[in-house]
Amino acid sequence: MCTAGATERGLSTWQSSHILYVVFASLALVCYLPSAMLLRPVWQSLQGSLHIQTRPSFLLLKSCVQVCLVCLSKTVKRWHPFIYSVLFLGILVVYFAVSSRVKAYNYSRVNLWLALSLVGVFELALTAFLNDTLQPQAAWVLVAAVAVLWFLCLVFGLVLQSLRLPSMLYRKKGRDFGKILRFAFTNKVPAAEIQPQLNLLRTSEVDIVLDSEESISLPQSVRRIPVPGLQTS
Repeated sequence: MCTAGATERGLSTWQSSHILYVVFASLALVCYLPSAMLLRPVWQSLQGSLHIQTRPSFLLLKSCVQVCLVCLSKTVKRWHPFIYSVLFLGILVVYFAVSSRVKAYNYSRVNLWLALSLVGVFELALTAFLNDTLQPQAAWVLVAAVAVLWFLCLVFGLVLQSLRLPSMLYRKKGRDFGKILRFAFTNKVPAAEIQPQLNLLRTSEVDIVLDSEESISLPQSVRRIPVPGLQTS
């Protein structure tokens, strides 16, 4: 009876103003979806220093899933929460399967953590679904189960990353401050090893000073011009 009454009240609110909102929202979605699907890969291709790139097919799928979930949460969830939960879990499973199949990123570590994050979201959504269908006394059991599963996913990701997925990103070698301190206070580090780092350190300090003194403009070259009246014998 309560569900039928809520459904009747929901249907009774569909007046002319609501239909107008639906029309404008549909037009906005029609304008947003093609532009988002086009501009996301275009923005990525314009970034010359972007090493981790996303497949355009995954960006297309991600945009569709996001819009679909928002539309379902604003329509189906209000009158049929059970159906919305089932649809949410189904869409999440399909999204996980397709993203794992197409290899969303060109970097294996990012693909791993994307898959683990989707598994964590699925666990949380399944816990909320079971909490609504089971008795409330089992809520703390579900929360503890989610915490344990999240911890296991984190440990599994860290172990798999360290054993099978090496880091492929180029990292510029920085200053070895430990070697600089050993050179300053001991005699175990020769000057030949520390000289390039000292030059780099001095250059960065000079750049910081020049950036802080923006009002001072230094000439690129200075030339001495002799003045006859000031010369001394």
